[in-house]
Amino acid sequence: MRKPDSRIALTALVLFWAGWIALTAVSTATLPMQKKAKELGFPADNCLYCHNEKLPKKGAMTHNARGEWLVGEK
Repeated sequence: MRKPDSRIALTALVLFWAGWIALTAVSTATLPMQKKAKELGFPADNCLYCHNEKLPKKGAMTHNARGEWLVGEK
């Protein structure tokens, strides 16, 4: 049988994690976003417009100066 303190701590941890997941937004670019940027006159021809990689992989990408600014604005 577990102690009540550990059960409370586990509950608090799970609630914190669930809140973190629910309230954080994922910063992802999509083709419709790129299309809208082109319509507005921005030269967003490929991923290099915001990233340092031609095809960024999820979790292993780096942003250039423009991408850093966009992430900060979001």
